Amino acid sequence: LLQLRALGIIGKMVTGPWMHELYTNAGISNLDSINYIKMCLENLNALKESPLMMLQAKTDTFGVSLDVGSDAVLNELQNSATTEQDKIVLHDILVQLLEGIIYVIKTQLHDYLKGTLAHLSPSVVHQASSTPVHNMFAEHTLGL
Repeated sequence: LLQLRALGIIGKMVTGPWMHELYTNAGISNLDSINYIKMCLENLNALKESPLMMLQAKTDTFGVSLDVGSDAVLNELQNSATTEQDKIVLHDILVQLLEGIIYVIKTQLHDYLKGTLAHLSPSVVHQASSTPVHNMFAEHTLGL
């Protein structure tokens, strides 16, 4: 059950917000999204150092307020009775999950974080501003 709880916490604080901020936020462009990703990465690194903070978090990894009072699933994930032994195991599971997520972000988005796309001129940013943040339209068009 602790593994499922850890996955649920990650879903509420990382993957769900990731999909919301980057896949459904029509107001951000592909290159603008990197600022959101950098903030998320900073928060993920902080959480990796103290993952049990996720049990008391009021914001997700993008800094957006969580529905702590009205989200029954989030309340259950954060407030389930936890023994000291369970906290140790949950800590270790969350660290492993966060390390994996951080690794994937750094690997897949290297060009945006440290590579050729990390420091673009304003003219390039303007030119690419209509580029979608995700590939959902192309997947839909191709029937994927």
